[in-house]
Amino acid sequence: GTSLEALTALLEAPPALRSSFVVLRLPMGTGNDGADARELGAALDLLVKPSRIEYRSAVKLSTSGGRKGPFIAFNILSIGADAFITHMTNRMKGKMPGDSYRLWVDIAALFYDRIYRVENMRVSVTDGSGKTTGSFTERLLLLAFGASGHRTYGSNKLILPDDRNVCAVTQMPLLRKLALKGALMSGRHAGLKEARLFSAAKVEIAYDRPILAQMDGEAVALEPIDFPISIELTEPAVPTIRPV
Repeated sequence: GTSLEALTALLEAPPALRSSFVVLRLPMGTGNDGADARELGAALDLLVKPSRIEYRSAVKLSTSGGRKGPFIAFNILSIGADAFITHMTNRMKGKMPGDSYRLWVDIAALFYDRIYRVENMRVSVTDGSGKTTGSFTERLLLLAFGASGHRTYGSNKLILPDDRNVCAVTQMPLLRKLALKGALMSGRHAGLKEARLFSAAKVEIAYDRPILAQMDGEAVALEPIDFPISIELTEPAVPTIRPV
């Protein structure tokens, strides 16, 4: 939550003020997803070794008519089962010792689609030039949209294992969910028929059921009236330190 709040404030600051700052996201605590290096030593190297400032995009979710939001994420913004896992993990903080994320992954595999009925989701895909590159209609368990590819969430779960920044996972029978759970958490799902990975600057989604969305671990409820929604990359606006 702290990283999301700090970066949101920086993103919303006037350009003159924003240009006075640079962000270095350290891999510390449980919120390592979205850090600028996987190890603390590598992150600190960015301060002492040759480096450059690079402006990075965030991800924005906008609802129909602007009834809610817009909502911003700097790592991954997603809707569906993983947002449910995030929501329940957050509710258990302070009540259950340790990280309950993995427990809620197991529970979601069993019960998510009994709590949130999974129906057809209509998705339209747009590239960086504004050209519509495809569309599909599927019963999706989740759709995760990253600020780039090679992204993890849920404490190092590799949902975006390559250069592609969007992953959509279709509904499947219970036994198939249990069989594929490990692949989805470790990044071995790219070749599975249930996983659709692609690159996009924007997706537009139409849906007529309640569903949860999450932005870097913070969840929000969406209702049918909030659709269609759009999830898109912002203009590069977050100043980060990158190696030369």
